[in-house]
Amino acid sequence: MRKLGAVEEFRVEPKYGSKGTVEPDIYCKFRRTPFFIEVQKSIYSQKQMSDKMNRYLDLYNSDILGDVKPHVLIIAEQRYAVDDYPFKVFQTQSFTQFVESLKQKPQSIKAPSNNGISVRIG
Repeated sequence: MRKLGAVEEFRVEPKYGSKGTVEPDIYCKFRRTPFFIEVQKSIYSQKQMSDKMNRYLDLYNSDILGDVKPHVLIIAEQRYAVDDYPFKVFQTQSFTQFVESLKQKPQSIKAPSNNGISVRIG
C-alpha cells in the first residue's frame, strides 16, 4: 500500500461500538482520503453483504465519526450487488488494481463539424 501512495493512518480491525456494529478489517487514510477496507477471502451471500453494508450506513448516519466520512473498499474475488449509499463503495480484486482504476485515461471527443476536430481531455 505504501508503495502506491502516502498512508497517513492505518488501523487493523478498529472498533466503533459494541458487538453487532460494523467492524472493518482496516481503517486507513490513503492519499489523504479515509477508507474502510473489507478483505473478503470467503464468499458472502448477498444478504450477508447487505447486512454488512447496512452496518456501515448506520455508522455513517451516527455521530461517532464526526465529519470524517470514509469510503468503503471491498477487496474480493466476487463482486456484490451494492445498493446506493451516501458514501462511495468500491469493489476490486486487489489494492493495486483499485489504485490503477483511479488513474484517468485520456479521452478524445470528436466535435460535430466537417473538420474532424478532436479535443483531448485529461
